[in-house]
Amino acid sequence: MDGRRGLRVTCDTRNEFTSGCFLSAGAAQCDVTCDVEVSMFDFLGSAPRDRIDPSPLTQVVAQIKFPSQRALSSADGVSELHEKLALDYPRMLPEPQVVITAGPHGASSAEVPRWRFTDLNGAWSVVLTAESLQVETTRYSTWGEMQDRLDRALTSLTDTVDFRVCERLGLRYINEVPADADGGFEGLVRLPLLGFVQDPAWRRNLQAYMCQTQVVEGETRLFLRHGTGPSVVVDSTKYIIDIECSREKPAEFSASDVLDNLTEMNDVCLRCFYACMESDFETRMPVGEG
Repeated sequence: MDGRRGLRVTCDTRNEFTSGCFLSAGAAQCDVTCDVEVSMFDFLGSAPRDRIDPSPLTQVVAQIKFPSQRALSSADGVSELHEKLALDYPRMLPEPQVVITAGPHGASSAEVPRWRFTDLNGAWSVVLTAESLQVETTRYSTWGEMQDRLDRALTSLTDTVDFRVCERLGLRYINEVPADADGGFEGLVRLPLLGFVQDPAWRRNLQAYMCQTQVVEGETRLFLRHGTGPSVVVDSTKYIIDIECSREKPAEFSASDVLDNLTEMNDVCLRCFYACMESDFETRMPVGEG
């Protein structure tokens, strides 16, 4: 261990929640070598490595952007990629996007092809355009599972098209923290985040409360969006904690580097979540929610 690189561990089973250390409880040895830089956004502090139960996590999205690929602009090219992933995602659904462009002569719109590969219950998906691939889930369980799915998706992608640049890399976690019996979030979310939401008089009439913070370290950006209210979240008895970590600078593409970077971003997102929550929030989380 040196001053920058924090953990190098060898064990025979992956950590069941995050990547700061893949050594899970009770495991003495594993076959995964980890080299995790723990100083990124070190003001966030550390975080426990146990699963949160009940979990407020509702969606996880990992995305890689690359130069536009002609083969992924047609149904035939997309079908070739889908065949490689059909075991995990048997359904292939068109989800065209409408892109609106404003110009000197007014606004124009164009339909951009987008495809969703999904499992039968819609819990896991690969979303594909000509210039991006994302893996998303509404039933996140462990980082190990997410990492495996990312690995298979990237392997299938690079077997189908050839690109050399990663334009952007991002990982996003959306949490919905349920209110307590009194409709408040004190004891769950840290008070500095809550602002006027702490005041029941404001809360009764609240339409929207949303704050955004962005911090940067090197080439990595961390976005934190949080708030509540019927204009912010469908269920206004929930408090949104939306965390996104991304690298915007183009870099030479390497599947192993992408996975390593996303693993580090996962650690940052977890530590950011704990930095937003009271230290004993798990004991106060309403049972049956999440």
